[in-house]
Amino acid sequence: MQPAIQFSQMRQGGRKGVVLCFARLRRLISVWAAAAVAWHERRVALAALRKSDDRELKHIGIYRGQIDHVIGRAGRSRLHRLGWPRAGSNEGRRARGSDP
Repeated sequence: MQPAIQFSQMRQGGRKGVVLCFARLRRLISVWAAAAVAWHERRVALAALRKSDDRELKHIGIYRGQIDHVIGRAGRSRLHRLGWPRAGSNEGRRARGSDP
């Protein structure tokens, strides 16, 4: 009597699971690194714009009170171009199936 699944098939399936696990781990680390870089870039941009005087801000077309909004909008636009769901939207939840 032969077993339904051969030992070599079980080993191969186990390898696929390990490879999949490492691929997911690599993607998680990559996403964390990208988020850290984006956070740092946002801080640098905010610091540079807050240091600017009103004349320089007027030259680029924003007012001092709009700095946070402009930086936030630029970040959301960048994520959208990269294919991520827009912040505050239900697109990501619908894709994961948790939105009714």
